[in-house]
Amino acid sequence: MGIKGLNQLIREKANAGIKEVCLEKYRGKKAAVDANLYLYKFLYGKANHIDGLFLMINKLRKFGIEPIFVFDGKAPEEKRVTIEERKMVKEEMKKKVEEMNQQIAEMISKGEDIEDLLKEKESLEGKIVYVSWETLDSAKKLLDLLGVVYVRGTGEAEQICVKLWKDGLVDLIITDDMDVFACGCEIVLRDFNYRKDYIREYNHLNILKIMEMTQESFLDMCILLGTDYNTRPKNLSIERIYEIGKMGKLDWVEGMQKYRDLYDVSRLTLDVSQIDEIMKLSKLPNIPALIQFMKMNSSLEANVYVMRIQKMFYSL
Repeated sequence: MGIKGLNQLIREKANAGIKEVCLEKYRGKKAAVDANLYLYKFLYGKANHIDGLFLMINKLRKFGIEPIFVFDGKAPEEKRVTIEERKMVKEEMKKKVEEMNQQIAEMISKGEDIEDLLKEKESLEGKIVYVSWETLDSAKKLLDLLGVVYVRGTGEAEQICVKLWKDGLVDLIITDDMDVFACGCEIVLRDFNYRKDYIREYNHLNILKIMEMTQESFLDMCILLGTDYNTRPKNLSIERIYEIGKMGKLDWVEGMQKYRDLYDVSRLTLDVSQIDEIMKLSKLPNIPALIQFMKMNSSLEANVYVMRIQKMFYSL
């Protein structure tokens, strides 16, 4: 997902552009949140995505940060190969789980210990994650009940996040997808954990300065590293690509302009009504319906989510 090896490169060459900060630093700010990415994270290991989403919003609002959740639109055709490869990997995992089920059944019939194999199977099952239409619908239902704004544009979520920032609709982006750096942004918060009050802040403008690159040369370097749309040239190490990238725009790379265009967020569009919602943040919560929804869909104890709802909205 994202730019291959980019996070490693930034941490090696421009670690001073990364800081651990308290969420309090962004009180009063609007943050575009990569919804699909966090839904995958919450579902990983068979976790409850409703609980994850609820606790994430609760944490952000505790610090006065207003999240704007962004859902994926249609991916470009150039990503089709990557999407198909990911599907194949999951199908192979499913096939492996089926084989393990048969092996477990045989071991049980022989009276053999299945504990280790069972743990291995459960671990593998936890990686077979799909964000289904039902998952998306329930997530949006929760956001509606909480009065949280969400948008869906004409492209992928991380690029729409950058579009919102460039259009002045949000102040920062919360995602772990490195594509936002290729698109051009300023502040990105990564490694969000609703159990913690601190987060990792990437200041992209400082990173560019430390790496002695312009956004244009940085984008070309990202493309050379390999993306969801293209593969890295053989026999080029990350270090070598960094040195090449510092030389300037890489017009000699075949198809470079086509790949640059895929990261041009100005081509994306948002519905006027969605822009109005972001500007006004006028959606109201439905607290009685929210409590009933959590009762039906959450694995949290009732006193936990009711208490958090009370703190979020001060009174029922």
